[in-house]
Amino acid sequence: MFDRVKNILNKHTKRYKVACLGFYPAIAQYNGIATIGGYSPNYPLQYKHSFRKIIEKTLNNNPEMKRQFDYWGSYCYLQVTSLKNTFMGNRPKNIVIDASELNFKQMKKLGAKYILSTYELKHNQNLKFMAKVESPNKFWTIYIYKIL
Repeated sequence: MFDRVKNILNKHTKRYKVACLGFYPAIAQYNGIATIGGYSPNYPLQYKHSFRKIIEKTLNNNPEMKRQFDYWGSYCYLQVTSLKNTFMGNRPKNIVIDASELNFKQMKKLGAKYILSTYELKHNQNLKFMAKVESPNKFWTIYIYKIL
């Protein structure tokens, strides 16, 4: 499935990074896709502060997410308020979510050109839907969006 995702992304550019929503960035990384997020015990604090700007509105809407992000230094994951009760890695519900609270300009500053999401995203002027990658025997459907 991720081979198909990489083929779609490679048609548009040879160099890209993605932001992952609804699943752990390590899954994309294990499949050879560079991400702006992840779980690492060792990265610069300045990067965490830069990544935080992407999800700042989400964190301000949810004190538990804010506490967890600010005081657990190892991870940088995309989060949105509408998924606050969804554990990343669970099979997503068939819903369309609003990702407008994310700071897309900041994502681009960190090098992301695309979002890979296990959820369909509500229409947003900052995103262009590119493809839906699915397979009947796979756990997830992956939606690919270009960050404009």
